[in-house]
Amino acid sequence: MALSDFFKGPGESCLNSDEILTDILLELSRPSAKTKFLKIGRVKMDLAIASIALLLEMEGERCQNVCIAAGSVAPVPLRLSEVEELLEGKPVTKELVAEAQKVASEIVVPITDIRASKEYRRHIVGVLVKRAFEDVLGWSQA
Repeated sequence: MALSDFFKGPGESCLNSDEILTDILLELSRPSAKTKFLKIGRVKMDLAIASIALLLEMEGERCQNVCIAAGSVAPVPLRLSEVEELLEGKPVTKELVAEAQKVASEIVVPITDIRASKEYRRHIVGVLVKRAFEDVLGWSQA
């Protein structure tokens, strides 16, 4: 089953009450792939206000393959496909990453709860996308 089919809603999955998840199979990325996971929470062990997972494969200056997922900014973990499509096959520049940051902030569907407002979550998911790219590409964060 695809992971996108597993999650059904906040705190809900497709598992029945008598079932347990025992394995998750992941496709191996190339050794040259770079990854980053970032999470914002009130304290280190807190539930996330927002999180981003990034896998990036470059061919020279060009994005060859990119996968980006966001957590705590939608009813279920969310693949940022629109951001991936924006980047795929293009030279990765600071301007392109800024556009990816903007698109990421626009496509998430967060809620306001006790941990953060939906406006803050929208903003911070874009910031996390930018920071993840800066880190994997070795750009200084200014």
